[in-house]
Amino acid sequence: MMVAALLTLAAVTPSEAQSGAPATIVGSSSFTRLPDSAGHQRFHLVSQRFLVTRLMDRYNGQSRPLVHEIVDQSCCIDGEKDTQGTITLEGWPSAADASGQPAWHVRIDADEGAIWEEFYKGVLLGCCDETDAQTYVSLKTGAVAFVTSREWDTRDSDIPHLLVPNSSLERWAAFLDGYTDAPFPRSKQDADLVGILQYGPGTQPAARFEVRWSGGSGSAYRLAKVEFAVNDSAQTHGVNVDLWRANAQEDPSSLSGFGIAVHLLGQDINDRGDRAPDVVLTVPVVSDRVRPDLAKIPPGWSVRALKPDN
Repeated sequence: MMVAALLTLAAVTPSEAQSGAPATIVGSSSFTRLPDSAGHQRFHLVSQRFLVTRLMDRYNGQSRPLVHEIVDQSCCIDGEKDTQGTITLEGWPSAADASGQPAWHVRIDADEGAIWEEFYKGVLLGCCDETDAQTYVSLKTGAVAFVTSREWDTRDSDIPHLLVPNSSLERWAAFLDGYTDAPFPRSKQDADLVGILQYGPGTQPAARFEVRWSGGSGSAYRLAKVEFAVNDSAQTHGVNVDLWRANAQEDPSSLSGFGIAVHLLGQDINDRGDRAPDVVLTVPVVSDRVRPDLAKIPPGWSVRALKPDN
């Protein structure tokens, strides 16, 4: 027996709203054990919760959005891939005004999730040699801003963040390789695609760039880590960096003098155990635009912008 999630919005009349009458949003949860002749202990789980989070804006102060999370999981407790899940999210800009329909709604492939910084981060757990895929949904807009592979070197690391001091400007970067269960545009005719580089403000889908290697299959490389690299006297780099050259600027065109460094791990390329060499690709950002034409990359590599609908 399958059990569906239920969301109920209690109706509130204008007079009740003016009088401060309470509004209630109700969600149900369930766990169902399913018949299974193969002994895999199959199940179906629907779990709902409401999250009141905090967002800070330099000029507008703190806001308290409300997020409604519906986790839908099924599969096999003792299976190799022990869960298959989706997470549906609904958001209201202010929990104080969350009496009507949500401002945004999105569904992502993920097995678990939580609030992280200004995002809801969903995690699609990898099986076997796969890497976990992480989806970052903006709490402000509901847009899927980034889909990235979990870094192989630092598995607890999140996407890198660049901040302009004394300003509201900030940017994020991410990289999705072919070692996750997330949708990835690689086929037999597209075998040299290594991954998708992403860059943006985090409130809308990121600008995306395909990274290719002509020396063999794109599966010869997987993500080690991605970071920002600033062209300053200290050669600042890392997952949390400040861009002091743009101090107090609010114009996005001031975002220059740094790049995105993608560290890739070489994998086995034949049955003899030969491995592709590790590489670092650095793609500059000039006036808030990723510049593949200025990229510092080894021979045989290329970076090219993807159209928004790809």
